Amino acid sequence: MTHDTKQLGNTGEQLATDYLQQQGYHIIATNWRAGRLGEIDIIAQHQHTVVFVEVKSRRGKDALEKALAAITPHKQQQLFNIAEHYLAENPSPQGHTSRVDVIAIDMSATPPRIHHVENAITT
Repeated sequence: MTHDTKQLGNTGEQLATDYLQQQGYHIIATNWRAGRLGEIDIIAQHQHTVVFVEVKSRRGKDALEKALAAITPHKQQQLFNIAEHYLAENPSPQGHTSRVDVIAIDMSATPPRIHHVENAITT
């Protein structure tokens, strides 16, 4: 991963965190690692739902489409497994639900365009 790619990702994750907070989400954790399973960009709570958020930032033509296309079936399974691992370690109160969202960001737009896909990954 080049320095530019890492910086693009970090900027996108900060934009996504700010966006979620503006939407009333409470940020629980960022860059949460589940050992060898991998990492989830943002864990948040919105009302009675624990939300696991994968952020994909891209530049250029069709940036949003390319960002969403990066969530391959393998990546979807990985995100689901990370969410399960988190919930096993941090049980939610009775009546709470969980979901996995994707936030795609077009960094070439001014200001950057954010596309939030709720419940993007189901099993």
